[in-house]
Amino acid sequence: MNDHVEGKGESMRHCMAAIRQSLMASVVLMVVPFWSGAAHAQQAAGQGALNRSPAVGADGQAQADEIVVTAQKREQRLMDVPISISAYSQEALDKRGIKDISDVAAATPGLNFGSTGVYNRVTIRGISTGARGGSQGVGSSTTAIYVDDIPIQARPIGGGAGVYTSATPKIFDLERVEVLRGPQGTLFGGGALGGAVRFITPEPNLKEFTGYARAEMSDTSGGGISNEAGVAVGGPIVEDKLGFRVSGWHRRDGGYIDHLSLIPGGVRQRNADKADSYVGRAALTFKPSESIRITPSIYAQDVHSYDLGTFSALDSDADDGKFLVTTPLLSPVRDKFFIPSLRMQADFSGVTATSITTYFHRNHQTDTDYTFVLPLSLSGSLPTSLDQYQITHIDTRQRNFTQELRLSASEPSARLQWTIGGFYNRAKTTGFQTIESPRIGDYIPGVVLLPGGLSYRATAPVTNTELAGYANFEYRFFDTLSVIAGVRVSRLKEDFHIITEGPLGGGFVEINGKQRETAVTPKFGINFKPDPDNLFYVSAAKGFRPGGVNKALPTISSACAAATAALGASNLGDYQSDSLWSYEVGSKNSLMGGRLNLSFSAYHIKWKNIQSSVRVPQCLGAFVANFGDAKSDGFDLAVDARLTKNLLAGLSVGYTRAVYTNDNISGGRIYTHSGDQIADIPPWNIVASLQYNFELTENVQGYGRIENRYQSRNKGNLTLLDPTNANFDPAVRRNESVNQLNLRAGVLYGGLDLSVFVNNVLNDHPLLNVYFSRITADYGASTIRPRTLGVSATYRW
Repeated sequence: MNDHVEGKGESMRHCMAAIRQSLMASVVLMVVPFWSGAAHAQQAAGQGALNRSPAVGADGQAQADEIVVTAQKREQRLMDVPISISAYSQEALDKRGIKDISDVAAATPGLNFGSTGVYNRVTIRGISTGARGGSQGVGSSTTAIYVDDIPIQARPIGGGAGVYTSATPKIFDLERVEVLRGPQGTLFGGGALGGAVRFITPEPNLKEFTGYARAEMSDTSGGGISNEAGVAVGGPIVEDKLGFRVSGWHRRDGGYIDHLSLIPGGVRQRNADKADSYVGRAALTFKPSESIRITPSIYAQDVHSYDLGTFSALDSDADDGKFLVTTPLLSPVRDKFFIPSLRMQADFSGVTATSITTYFHRNHQTDTDYTFVLPLSLSGSLPTSLDQYQITHIDTRQRNFTQELRLSASEPSARLQWTIGGFYNRAKTTGFQTIESPRIGDYIPGVVLLPGGLSYRATAPVTNTELAGYANFEYRFFDTLSVIAGVRVSRLKEDFHIITEGPLGGGFVEINGKQRETAVTPKFGINFKPDPDNLFYVSAAKGFRPGGVNKALPTISSACAAATAALGASNLGDYQSDSLWSYEVGSKNSLMGGRLNLSFSAYHIKWKNIQSSVRVPQCLGAFVANFGDAKSDGFDLAVDARLTKNLLAGLSVGYTRAVYTNDNISGGRIYTHSGDQIADIPPWNIVASLQYNFELTENVQGYGRIENRYQSRNKGNLTLLDPTNANFDPAVRRNESVNQLNLRAGVLYGGLDLSVFVNNVLNDHPLLNVYFSRITADYGASTIRPRTLGVSATYRW
């Protein structure tokens, strides 16, 4: 690398060598008692698969501290909720080194996350028609993303402008994270076709001061140094009347992908994919009386990735831990949002009334290097100088207003538990895209550019409005038997006004349109609870996904124009909603006095009228149409066991098989075969862990934890790999299996938890999301972060 390449200085190398020696010495000190079992534990140091924190009572028997969830929009013990849920407290997230939704997905059965740095895809139980590489996918999101009661997932944008990837909160100072598997259309609406992921923030404490602090430093093999620091504090201003909580956090993720331009004068930078994340929150709770509680708050997040987290599969040497990008320019991404909200709650006569008013303000900006894209598409030759650069600027803005009002029963012992509510959401998403191509005339002679050397410009404002009413009832006939019935009726509207300009957009094109539909999503269930420690349930629930409008395909060549004309795609119009029914049986069991806890569910899902992709390779794009039916079958299992007084074990297993159930042929072209996988989702997800707790001194406890996260390779038939399929892409490769082994050892003293860790101990680096990237003129790919060694400290008071 030349002088432009960033490197670590001599002093930094000495510093890191000292850190490594210190950390390795600490690992030895921690692991020796971990394996020897010579000491005895007085306090549990973590949580297992069901996220309980078993403690040892005076009689020596394990006792379980249940996590409380709000999956049914009322507080319940996890054990009492007849839904397949994984729930993680902040303490459990810290113990497992979980920092964002990708870590949550790696540790959660049935949940899958894919990302290219710009686009992401969140999938539950295989309900996905995501495009290759974890990209923006097809149609609307199938998984709802919530911060508290605030939906933040994005809707598609037509017109070829904007990025409709959903924001995903970072994890700091949370009450818990809930992953709800299966459709949640009754209580959470159209975005929850496959399920929902909820990030729940803590409310201010009105009685005592509490706080939480976290700091970490780590070094990635072949990459840069990562570090973070954050603190949260809160308590009463006026005891029992007025309280606050504020928090702030920053993390620098050191990169491990080097950027070495093939063109002289381009970027040459080491660890170019580094990223900075900032999160802040402030909340104030006012309790004027015992029955009224008012909480205004604001949550803000800013994530800046300096380059994409993908690399050149051909130029890199993954086996040697060397990952390279060879484009001339960086492709930075910045995603920032803030959420002011007002929550008001009042209790009266056995009823709780809740009002939630929120505004979601988000800007997502990305600059993507297009220097190789058009030359390869038009002439097949690569540019030879930097002044032939091309770059696309994409700015996506979300402005969402949400109002929810609900009433619910407040007496938990009543035979009838009920929740009724109304929901209104107005989401305006505007996409702006330009392609800067000052030398495009080298490839398209005589082309006339827009001012500023632009070959393409698009503006696409799309406004989605949802007005819904819902009701959910649970009636207990006997002490052991109850039934659930619920329904949501939603009226959805979409209005769009799309303008494209420039030679790559076929000149000036203006499209106006609107879409209207009504959706009904019921749910039914029967629960049998013979005692407080065992629950058995069956349920049937419907989910739906709103329709949308197609983007205009750019006519970049005569072949593209001919292809779109042959498909009748010159005026694509909109596409309709799709829906599914999910049938589930499950149980939750606490056995042996709480020493063994089990959660199991099995499901069968029937999906109709799927929003699917129709590729048009000649146009470098695709449009969405409704075709194909599918089914998803599988199960998830979580086991949390105290094997001895000091040894805890956790196991979670998820299996999913999601396939098309019919052949779909249109215009002589095959789009689906019965039995084809609907997406490249790993069928198996297995997480196993062991934790040993021991006493170092009277006031100091130690622990050692080992956890292995495994995702299998999908060996099923994939439409993209079938040469007879219209969507066949010869450049696509299957995702490899993923096996990530993590070790952590630490000490507990009061509220302090100091630990050392090694993530990805085996330095696994599977090639994931491999596809031919016209951006890099190469096969693009991603992987998991290489082996990372670090030290972490948390403090709670």
